[in-house]
Amino acid sequence: MSAADSELSFRVEDDGAGFRTDETGFGTGLQGMSDRLEAVGGTLDVGSEPGRGTTVTGVIRVREPGPVRSPDDPGASSSGV
Repeated sequence: MSAADSELSFRVEDDGAGFRTDETGFGTGLQGMSDRLEAVGGTLDVGSEPGRGTTVTGVIRVREPGPVRSPDDPGASSSGV
């Protein structure tokens, strides 16, 4: 897992049997990961080759935090949030 340049990313690799990505769709687990990342504006990439294992990479873009306002600040909301 890493964070750089307004992105949070993860990468998982294995040395398993691998598969042909052009012939095999996502199973329930990969589809669920892809759906959740897409819901927050992220992406999922799956790379694999038979006999060479699989690499799954996810990326989420994050925004820079805005300024924190004091509840006494006239521009702050009345709820203090």
